Amino acid sequence: MITTCERCGQAMRVGEWPFCPHGVGHNSVLSDECDFTVENGFHTPQRFTSKADHRRALAEQGLELGVRHVPLQGSDRSPYTTDWSKGTDPQTLANAAILVARNGTAKGRDAAPPPEMPVTMSIRDWEGA
Repeated sequence: MITTCERCGQAMRVGEWPFCPHGVGHNSVLSDECDFTVENGFHTPQRFTSKADHRRALAEQGLELGVRHVPLQGSDRSPYTTDWSKGTDPQTLANAAILVARNGTAKGRDAAPPPEMPVTMSIRDWEGA
C-alpha cells in the first residue's frame, strides 16, 4: 500500500520525511574522511585525507576556515545560506508539532494495560560451588 501525503498528494516512500516538503533524512554521523588538495595557506600544495588534519594544519599557520555570506548581486539574500538564529518557518514548526504529538499515539493506546504478572522475589545468600 502506498502512502500519499494529505497536503500535496505526493506518494511517500520508506525513509522519507512524513511532512512537506518531503525528502530523505540521514541518521548517521558525517565522516571525517576526505581526499583533497589545498593550495591556499601553504607554500606548496598539501593533500589531506582528514578534515581534522586540515583544520590542524591551518591552525599551525595561524589560519582558520572562512565562512562568509555571499548574497546574489543586487540583493542581501542568498538561496544557499540560512540564518538559523531567526528560527524556522511556521510550517516546519507545525510539522514538528505533529511529529511530537504522535509520540504515544500508536494504535492500541486506548487498549487496556496488560495484566500484571505475579512475581515473587527473595533475597538469600548464594553458596557457589
